[in-house]
Amino acid sequence: MKKLIIYSLLLFIVTGFYSCLDDKNNFDYKQVNELDGEILNIDIAGYEVNVGEELTISPTFKFTIDKENPDVSYEWYLDGKKLDVTTPSYTFSSDKYGIYELTYAVVDNKTGVKFSLSTKITVTSAYLKGWAILSDMNGRSALSFIKVKTVKKLYYDSDGREAYKDSIVYEEVEKDIIPDLGTEPLRLLESTGYWDLAYQDLNSGEEVLYDELVVMQGSKWVELNGNSLMKSVYTEEEFNGDIPDDFSPVDAVMTYSSKFLFNQNGYIYYNQRAVANDFHAGFYLSDPIWGGTRFKKMYGIQKFNDYMRTIPVLTTDNSLQYIWDGGLTYEFPTIHMNTLMYSGNVYEIVDDEGKGDSRFQNMEYEIINMLPASTEKDDWYDTCMPRWVALLKKDGNYFLRNFSLDTYYVNPPVKVGDYFEKNIKNATEAGVRVGVYFFTQATTPVEAVEEASMVLMLCNQYKISFPLYIDTEGAGGNGRADGLDVETRTAVCTAFCETIENAGYTAGVYASKNWLTGKLDAQKLSPYSVWLAQYSGKPSYQGTYDMWQYTSAGTVDGISTLVDFNVSYMDY
Repeated sequence: MKKLIIYSLLLFIVTGFYSCLDDKNNFDYKQVNELDGEILNIDIAGYEVNVGEELTISPTFKFTIDKENPDVSYEWYLDGKKLDVTTPSYTFSSDKYGIYELTYAVVDNKTGVKFSLSTKITVTSAYLKGWAILSDMNGRSALSFIKVKTVKKLYYDSDGREAYKDSIVYEEVEKDIIPDLGTEPLRLLESTGYWDLAYQDLNSGEEVLYDELVVMQGSKWVELNGNSLMKSVYTEEEFNGDIPDDFSPVDAVMTYSSKFLFNQNGYIYYNQRAVANDFHAGFYLSDPIWGGTRFKKMYGIQKFNDYMRTIPVLTTDNSLQYIWDGGLTYEFPTIHMNTLMYSGNVYEIVDDEGKGDSRFQNMEYEIINMLPASTEKDDWYDTCMPRWVALLKKDGNYFLRNFSLDTYYVNPPVKVGDYFEKNIKNATEAGVRVGVYFFTQATTPVEAVEEASMVLMLCNQYKISFPLYIDTEGAGGNGRADGLDVETRTAVCTAFCETIENAGYTAGVYASKNWLTGKLDAQKLSPYSVWLAQYSGKPSYQGTYDMWQYTSAGTVDGISTLVDFNVSYMDY
């Protein structure tokens, strides 16, 4: 019966179609207006304006029939909503940052046919491009800004293809922006926001902190919003607890996710942000780093990706070391309690074999200045690591020295799997749920925190469905962690898992039955997911586990090598 109905319906449709064809001569067809070419004077590549800046768009068109004085009406839409504008031109302005979609439509009133074209308008800060200038006006701090605009210029690349480049042109100077900024101006510190995060926010239409300016001065330091250049907070207001005694900062450095203040007495105070792109999502600790160690100097870092987590410091014995913005630790779950222990850890600079590099210990020369240097790596995101160039002085002679940190982790360097990025990218784009495991070689909880931090850094741009596991197993007697005792190995796993969970992910431990029963204290790991590796027809491990890896000899179409097979008892 169902098939008969379908066939009958099709027959009816076909019959009706031919009936229309037979009756076509009963209609009086007339030509209608069409666009003669395209709608012009509206840039489909988009526009960029500042907050509060007006942009007038006046598109033009031609019809194929009514070329002169056509009977038309105009419509304008902003983000899909029809505006109360019926003129051929439209003036756009917004007091909010974001990306807007503007659509222009011309309607032929004779036929009701509508022709339309859309473009994007990006609204940015008036202070996004230019130069900030800190001046001394009779002891008073005065901030001015040279505004610039970007002009796109057409050129042809080496292959003869059209391309565009930006040229910056002078626009205007806005003087003495902020009244009562402070006194005794010293200098400015700019901290750029992490662009990938900012761009995501920008696309969603939310306000973005592109950067921040810190005004260093004799009076209270003030931190300014990078969009408005208005005061966000006084630096001393960001301490969790009492302001340290003899607090008089003389320098500051910002990494990807942390701030460091250098006090006149040699103490360094540390602030780790809970959210990398929010400049005020953390606080300074009243206790200086490293148990109150005094330093001679600290130096800045080129901040353009999330590998930039280390800063060089000069110790009182004239040795060059570096500070890593270590984050949370397994022992102390809150930021304000862990500075004296692990956060802001100080590490010596080592050579390729992991030994202390004597060139940077008790140096005979004086460091005049040291600045972050650009990278020579081709792939800036994946491989670029912190680098500096130093101006040195010895026996009245000056010379330059360039050095880098190939990794910001403790020795030995942590290595990412060769196919990690390709596999996780392809899997997530295909809609496959993913998780991550890390083969640990950490011998201390501090190193485990560093390993977990790298895992978080690598995973923050992907949707992770399954837990993030620490893989603890032997390396044939050649692993630096093979000989750990049960207590230390358990502490390593705990430190890794707590760091992962503090970041909002589910953490777990991957281990064999023998490892779980003889080399780990499984009871202490009970708060976390356990992924059991036991290659048998039925697991004999008596403890709890969420996943079971039952073979390493599985086969999958399209993969030439044997693969692991697993069963998950949890619906992640």
